[in-house]
Amino acid sequence: MFYKLAQIAVIIIGLSACTQEKQPQSTLKIETRAISDTEIKVSLADADSTLITAQLINGSTTITLPINRPRMIVVEIPNLSKPVVFFADINEMVLSINGESDPAAFTVTGSMYQDSLDVFARMQQANKNYLDMYNSAWQQAIQASDSLTMQFAYAKLDSAYYAFEDYKLAFAKRNGIIGALIAQRYLYEASYSDLNDIYENIPVLFQEDELVKDFKKRVDILKNTQVGMRFTDITQADTTGAPLSISAVSGSYVLLDFWASWCGPCRAANPDLVQIYNDFKDKGLQIVGISLDNNKDNWKRAINTDGLTWYHMSDLKGWQNEGAEAYGIRSIPQSILLDHQGFIIQKNLSTEELRNFLEDNLKD
Repeated sequence: MFYKLAQIAVIIIGLSACTQEKQPQSTLKIETRAISDTEIKVSLADADSTLITAQLINGSTTITLPINRPRMIVVEIPNLSKPVVFFADINEMVLSINGESDPAAFTVTGSMYQDSLDVFARMQQANKNYLDMYNSAWQQAIQASDSLTMQFAYAKLDSAYYAFEDYKLAFAKRNGIIGALIAQRYLYEASYSDLNDIYENIPVLFQEDELVKDFKKRVDILKNTQVGMRFTDITQADTTGAPLSISAVSGSYVLLDFWASWCGPCRAANPDLVQIYNDFKDKGLQIVGISLDNNKDNWKRAINTDGLTWYHMSDLKGWQNEGAEAYGIRSIPQSILLDHQGFIIQKNLSTEELRNFLEDNLKD
């Protein structure tokens, strides 16, 4: 009886050993053209640390990447003007680098994450080519004073722009961590609900990635600055250098206008905004211009040139403006309308929509 039990135990152990799954590894074979044998360095894109170094021999090497989940990595090779950056998978991959071009052209096989980025890049290039074609036609029509062609080309440009915005959003929602990357780099005006949908589709495996944590901060900021939420106070210097806070500005409605002297669309909208302010300032409208300038003279000159006689503030940090960061602003012009209690009631109204709103709500 004991002998039979021992035999069964041996069989079970043997079966267990035979069926034990091998832990997947991330291996990378690097093949180069026109690159001399040299040492290469591989790092994580979101951390200042070297993962591994290796030696190219006859332009080739194979390494095991010490990563336990797919990561964006950087491959640095001397004499290349730019490092090679791609999304590595937990898989057997091949990186082919053509050092004859500058910057070096490269392809990656074996990473479904990089495959997704490549698909996006091809669509992005196709969209750019389309926009360039109709932008050229639009410019030529302007020079020829051909209003019909101008309208046609502008309609094509407008349609293509918004179609690609929809594509980017849909792509990001279905591509997990790649979606976070696309959102951070290319979705500047997406709403909280759209960005939260992208975040909810990121597997838990990636929650500790710096990319995902930065994206989550942005989602949380937009959550707290939705319509219906209380405003976030900002204190920055006015044009004289004195501190100014949003909370110090009172009115039936206060418009926070995010702009900059170098922003063409912002400057183009200013004449209409000046007229709206002049029409409604005595009825309870106040405006606070929050500038993403980094040059004080340019900022003040634009205010004077455009006749912007409302409140102004800036920390002169450009795109790192802390007020813009507090509201998740990644493109300008953008605006936020507050009521007299400090609640956000509208966002990014056009000047026509703003005028209609004020006509309906600010009566004599």
